[in-house]
Amino acid sequence: MTGSIYALTKDISMSGVKIQTDADLPINSLLRIEMALAKSHRLVSVIGKVKWIKQLYGNEVFEMGVEFVDTPPDRVMALLEHLYGHKVEKTSED
Repeated sequence: MTGSIYALTKDISMSGVKIQTDADLPINSLLRIEMALAKSHRLVSVIGKVKWIKQLYGNEVFEMGVEFVDTPPDRVMALLEHLYGHKVEKTSED
């Protein structure tokens, strides 16, 4: 994973994100994604793998589906807070 690209996130879920960018990345590329989560005011860094890609506007803009891989629990919690709009309480196991 080298270099930086900027992308617009379209649909975010617990398992991945759809992005639009001007970079044409191959399927199975690994990416470090840093997302500024507007609702929770947090910056979250995750690793993702490109699962599919579609050309938009010729060779100028691309849309791709990125699956999160090996996401640490604290980042999953941050995504949950962003998606559901409230702090998620941790549960302890006895």
